[in-house]
Formats: sequence, C-alpha cells, structure tokens
Amino acid sequence: TASRPLTCFVYGIVDGRGIPTHVWDKQWEMLGYLRDLGFLIAPGSAHYPTLDAIIADLPAWESRRDTLDFEIDGVVIKVNDLRLARELGVVGKDPRGAVAYKFPAREASTK
Repeated sequence: TASRPLTCFVYGIVDGRGIPTHVWDKQWEMLGYLRDLGFLIAPGSAHYPTLDAIIADLPAWESRRDTLDFEIDGVVIKVNDLRLARELGVVGKDPRGAVAYKFPAREASTK
C-alpha cells in the first residue's frame, strides 16, 4: 500500500526493447555507473577476485541477513565479464551467467 516505504535496487541497464546495452565490459563497472547516477544498488554488493573467495564469504552473507532492512533468502552470484555472460546465454528466463545461492530455509513456530 502507499503507506509502506518502497526501495528499489538497480542491477542492470537495458534499452527500450529489453536488450542489454553493451557499453560496459564488466558488471561491476555498470553497477558503479548506476551508483554514480544516484541509483541504489544492493547494499554489500561486492566484486570478488575468484569463485573460491565468493564461496568463502557465503557464511558471512548468511549471518548478515538479519542486519539488513529488508528480507533476503540468498544472494545472486554473477559473472563479471558481460561479454561472457552474453555468450553463456539464457535458458527460459534464467541467465547462465548468474546463479541464485539460497540460504537454508528458516524454521519458525506459529501459535
């Protein structure tokens, strides 16, 4: 409803036909451009040098989820090289250059 605050995190740019623009070589560069324009990108967005570094940081992300002002059930890991991401393509609606890492489901009791 109108009384709820709404926040939008931007993670990409497409042209009017929904086709990704090819101005940037790297996802991280595009996010920096969006940030410079004043758009919000997801808090904690980071560039990692290796897949091992990403995997090593996943437990920290899971522990951080309670400190965020919004709910998350995981993180999205993307290929930084946008040319490679385009070459990998899309299956259905799922880009092969990105994967969703889901945290274990939380369990809670109801009354």
